[in-house]
Amino acid sequence: QLPDTLSMVTDMADETAARAMQRGVDIDQRLQTALHLAEKLTAPEMVEKLEELLTMAKRAPEMVAMGVDMLDEAYEQGHLPDEQSLKLLKDMMQALKESQAAPVKPLGPLGLFRAMRHPDMKKALGFLAVLGQKLGKNL
Repeated sequence: QLPDTLSMVTDMADETAARAMQRGVDIDQRLQTALHLAEKLTAPEMVEKLEELLTMAKRAPEMVAMGVDMLDEAYEQGHLPDEQSLKLLKDMMQALKESQAAPVKPLGPLGLFRAMRHPDMKKALGFLAVLGQKLGKNL
């Protein structure tokens, strides 16, 4: 009875391996990879790191809650930028991105004066002048 059972199990394993090979799965390679992974995962230093990771994962909800509380407090105290400030930062980042993509030409003093006649440049310079005044006041 045992030889028949072993024969049946062997046939099932052979059929499974044949079907896997038809799908392009190399069973030997997969088993070697699994053994290699098991060796790495069970190494003492890896087990220690995994335990630390699990401990951190258990604490994740309280850490997220603490972070949200800190953000709420910062918002209530006015330490977070408002929508207008965030839009300004976004606009500045977009301008920086576009500037990096544009060809850069050498510009002398006369070229700078010509550039300052452009309406967009006038607007940006006006903003920089106000920013400079406010920054100087706060320094």
